[in-house]
Amino acid sequence: MRVLFFGCFLALCFSSLFAQTASPFPGRYELVGYLLQEDSLRLVRFVPDSVQRFADIFTFTASDSITHDFIVPEGMGVCGNGLLYLSAGHFRFKPQANTLLLTLEGGHLVQDQFLYKARYQLSPLDENTWLLVRKKVKKLALNTDGQPTFGSTAAPVQERTSSGAISGLY
Repeated sequence: MRVLFFGCFLALCFSSLFAQTASPFPGRYELVGYLLQEDSLRLVRFVPDSVQRFADIFTFTASDSITHDFIVPEGMGVCGNGLLYLSAGHFRFKPQANTLLLTLEGGHLVQDQFLYKARYQLSPLDENTWLLVRKKVKKLALNTDGQPTFGSTAAPVQERTSSGAISGLY
């Protein structure tokens, strides 16, 4: 009996030790917080008609791409200056480390353009909400006409980590 109890205890310990977070992807989420700027963000599963305020909605597809929509509540208007937009977005979820890797190209209307690579630690808060803790964000150089420079010529112009260290992104 003691051996059986001890065996069950060990099985429980090992299963919880090696358990991985289920993937939230693909899915459609409202982003709560400012992308790339805050140390932690929340992704809340988007339910159509549930948002009663301005909202950034990100769709993570099965093909590892990201699209962005900005929701404006009915009857409200908005000035476009400074609104986030994505020209291209890609992600990679590493379930063994609960890490989300993002590559985002876009900008804020009228203000800037960007090309970012970012790494976030992902933790479930409940079945519809995920906490993203920023580990590293790297902004790649833009050329003189404001277009991102791709490939081996892209030079980092800004890099942030949660500890303040500067090193390679992934």
